[in-house]
Parts: sequence; structure tokens; C-alpha cells
Amino acid sequence: MPLTERDEEILKHVARYRLTTTEALRRLFFPDAKPGGEKNVLRRLTGEYLQPQPLYGKRVYYQLTPAAAKTLGETEESATPFGPQALVRLYGVLAFCCLGKTVRPVFTRTEFIQAFSRFADLLDLGQNHFYLDSDGRTARLGQILVEQGGEYQRLLNKCRKLIDRGRELPGFQEIIADELFVIAIVIAEDSKREMLHVQLRKNPLPVWCRVEVVSDLGNLMPHPA
Repeated sequence: MPLTERDEEILKHVARYRLTTTEALRRLFFPDAKPGGEKNVLRRLTGEYLQPQPLYGKRVYYQLTPAAAKTLGETEESATPFGPQALVRLYGVLAFCCLGKTVRPVFTRTEFIQAFSRFADLLDLGQNHFYLDSDGRTARLGQILVEQGGEYQRLLNKCRKLIDRGRELPGFQEIIADELFVIAIVIAEDSKREMLHVQLRKNPLPVWCRVEVVSDLGNLMPHPA
């Protein structure tokens, strides 16, 4: 099946985030189309290029097929259903970057290595997700941290570990020292955001910080019996 230019951009988008949803596609590629326009394209791409996987309830996410992943130079892992923790992390990244008030594209591995060659090879770019943050005046390197459940203090401890690790890397340490690094914390509950804000006012992180709520994350996390 021949691909249109938009089809190719959609597949690149899926490769960038490793998954997508109908909501993300509608926001990015069909902003002015009639409701449901993205579903026609999904039906055409599903099978040869995209494969649906369970998200939660009746909802699904889409990832590349093995053949599409190979064509785009992606790993076999990107065409394999994600485990519970990976799904929470990847969906949180997608939602933060594509479903919030501001679209903030995440760096691909190649883009990040080209932009930050001094320290990129020292980071696990399969588990760490970076983007370009802007407040309208200043561009900063952003790192996305998606909660996996548990107490808010665990998130703050992870933030401090990320900062400590960055300070060990030549190039990254200068970015932090120049106040050009921001951590975006993605959580599932407004109540946890309030607790984080209270704690951060008492004991601020030494870098810029965003806290974003993605309520859907709660549907992906295991719930205690």
C-alpha cells in the first residue's frame, strides 16, 4: 500500500514515542478534520504498519509492526507489547508531550546524540526521555519523569538522583549550573501535585521543575487489593 506524506509523518511520530493513541493523532495530525477522521487512517495503516495493543478498558494504543520498525530503523523491542511499567512511562511521555496545553516533541535517540554528543552516550536513552522546554524566553533541556505509583517523596528522591547524575557528566553539569535544565514530573493525581508543590516550596530542587497531571495514568497502574 503506498503511503501518503501524512502517513509517513504518523509512522515517524509513532517511532518517536514508541506508541500513540487516537487522541494524540487527532491533536497532531487532524486538528481541523471532522471527528473520527483519524480512525479512517488508522484502519488503513493497521496490519501492515501499525498494530493495536490493550491500553486500559476498551482503549488501545498503537505501535509499529515488526516490518514497519525494521523499515524505519527501529529496534525489535519497539514492535513488542510493552510491560506494565514501560507502558506507564511511555504513555506518560506521550501525554505530556502531545496531549497537554503545549506540544513539546521528545528527542529521538539520534536527535539527542547529535545535540548533546558530549554526554549522550553516558545516558540510557531507552529509559530516559528528554525534550526541549521553553518558557517563551529561554530554551532549556528537559527530562521527563513519570510516576509509577507510590509516595510523592519517592519522585523527589528520583529527581535528586537525576540531578546528581547530571552533575557528574561533562557538558551536562554546565547545563545544570547555567540553570538550563528542567525536570517535568508527570503524575496521575491532583492531590499528589499539591503535595509536591508544598514540599518543593519547603525544599526546592536546584533546577527548574514542572509538575503535570495525566489522570489516565491511574488506569494503567496496579491497584492494591
